[in-house]
Amino acid sequence: MRGIFKQIRWLIVLSRMLTFRRVSPVPLNTIYAGVWHHNSQSTRFKNGAHKKITTFKKRAKMKKNKILQLSLISSVFVILYMFFQWEIIDIVTPFLIFPVLLLVFGFFIYITVRAIINLFKVQDWKPIVIQVITILLLFFVPFNQIILYIDFNINKSEREQVAKMVENGELKPDVSNNTSLIQLPNKFEHLSSGGGEVLVEKSCDGYNILFFTYRGIMDNFSGFAFTPNDQKPSKRAFDSDSKDIEKMDKKWYFLESY
Repeated sequence: MRGIFKQIRWLIVLSRMLTFRRVSPVPLNTIYAGVWHHNSQSTRFKNGAHKKITTFKKRAKMKKNKILQLSLISSVFVILYMFFQWEIIDIVTPFLIFPVLLLVFGFFIYITVRAIINLFKVQDWKPIVIQVITILLLFFVPFNQIILYIDFNINKSEREQVAKMVENGELKPDVSNNTSLIQLPNKFEHLSSGGGEVLVEKSCDGYNILFFTYRGIMDNFSGFAFTPNDQKPSKRAFDSDSKDIEKMDKKWYFLESY
């Protein structure tokens, strides 16, 4: 019996030896190549992600700078318009001033909205601060009074020279359809808006002379009035209905009719 068991055991061992499949070892260079390939792919992925992040940051920065630049430009346009509005009106005429207003202030409002959106999206506060400062300037800075004060003081001596020429008879009404208008010589045209004409009115002591700062339609105008006797012009002076008469200096008043 023992012999039979030994034979059976040897048969089992032999069968296992015959059925065992030996796996050949993987060469080291193959392993190293696989590891290098994996690391290379990982590096390329990281580099690609880094480039995308860098590109996104650059675009975001460029967009922020663009909004900031547009904010500065729109604010400068508005301030310049406020300082030179009467010259602009004189050039384009009151009939065409609305498109200019729409362009300047429409652009400013659009950039203000963009600045608000930019504030919430990327937390960039600089553009909206510029817009808010500009709005505050529009409300609290008397641009019109500043311009009138500068205009009056710069051109006062030349306007008084024109007044003397009218008093001496060197300048007389010469506009065919209006006997109260005098066309100024070329070198004095800048003293009166709306074509370089002045409006004269006979008084007991000479002539009251109106130099236009704004010349609108019908009796809608404003200007500096020279009175030889330093008497305040009446509200009906120069065939108008003056709503505001303010003394600027001796013999000089500012009139506004609308």
